[in-house]
Amino acid sequence: MVAVEKLLDESRSYKDFDKEVRATFLKVFLNKKYEPPENFALLKSYTRKKVLAALLPEEDVQKAVEGPPPVPKEARAFEKTLEKTFKMAIETGLENLRTKLTETKDAWAKAQHTLQINGRHARYLKDGLEPCDFGACGFRLDYMLAETTRANMEAFVSKLGGRDWNALFPEDAPLPPPPSPKPKKQAPSKSAGKKDKPPPPSAGAPK
Repeated sequence: MVAVEKLLDESRSYKDFDKEVRATFLKVFLNKKYEPPENFALLKSYTRKKVLAALLPEEDVQKAVEGPPPVPKEARAFEKTLEKTFKMAIETGLENLRTKLTETKDAWAKAQHTLQINGRHARYLKDGLEPCDFGACGFRLDYMLAETTRANMEAFVSKLGGRDWNALFPEDAPLPPPPSPKPKKQAPSKSAGKKDKPPPPSAGAPK
């Protein structure tokens, strides 16, 4: 193991190891404040162990540790093969790190969500809020807090009294039908217009 670690540390692929570990971390946790020195040391140690675990069973690594050095003609080809093995092992270690970080983040997010819901539910019970007619008591149901007993939910539904559910929410209720158009005023008939006119003056009458 000591000899394999020495080979890894001396490889060209390992020179950018810290940078690649940090980049993998920031792809999962975008906020840099989660990357204090002690966290980075833990991430690097975890990834390095995964890299070494991938290197140990490789034949060219074992040959480099135990076997005689290759002849001059084969030395260059062997060096390229060994460097490729290191690169693949580092990629494997980084992928293990990414998977572990993703699992940790998902579990953390789920725990935070559960904690928030439980806290809000506790406050709901502490305040003694009761489902009722929304228009009368002004209480607005938070669906995130509707994790209650079946009996309580049935009691709440019974308070609807056969009314439409959305009728309790003015902003969600269907819009009222538009008012019916007013009847158009009919134009007066010609005969009616003639009735309103005064009779023509008689002949000889003063103008």
